[in-house]
Amino acid sequence: MFRNLLKYSLFAGTFLATAASHQAMAATDYLSGVIFWQADAPTTAFSGAGKEAAFSFDISSPTNNPATVTNFSYSLNNVPVIAPITNVQFYSTADEGLFDLHFGDITVHAFGADIGSTGVIGPGGFFPATFAVNSPNVTGVGGVSVSVSAVPLPASLPMFSAALLGLVGVGVKARRKILA
Repeated sequence: MFRNLLKYSLFAGTFLATAASHQAMAATDYLSGVIFWQADAPTTAFSGAGKEAAFSFDISSPTNNPATVTNFSYSLNNVPVIAPITNVQFYSTADEGLFDLHFGDITVHAFGADIGSTGVIGPGGFFPATFAVNSPNVTGVGGVSVSVSAVPLPASLPMFSAALLGLVGVGVKARRKILA
């Protein structure tokens, strides 16, 4: 009986470890975009008449809305803009879609498809967009590229689970031996 318990514990540990390694996924998504500011664009640290802007950032999916981002970069005419981003707020297409980039007192609005208002980023692809700064008045055109990628959990977690279940089986066997 003890041998069977140990065998079943090890089998269960191996099964759970295999299932965890195949199903448990954490996603980190990459968003980037380009903005071509038109002649009527306001002059700010993030926009200017006839200038080109580029941005990129990583975001965890699923995410909170508004979301915090990592590895954020923004440049205007190939010059990096050094300003901390507060958050990114996603919108459904009913609310004109895409997202707002919040930088304290300046907001860059991107209008287009819904890529994250539900808390899950996606689908991947390229989305045409219109842009504005601090108002809903469109002053730029461009697009947003969304790369959705799943990152598997570290291999040590399934192995740890299998080892823990195996130790439980050995402990039960040792306890029964002492009681006998």
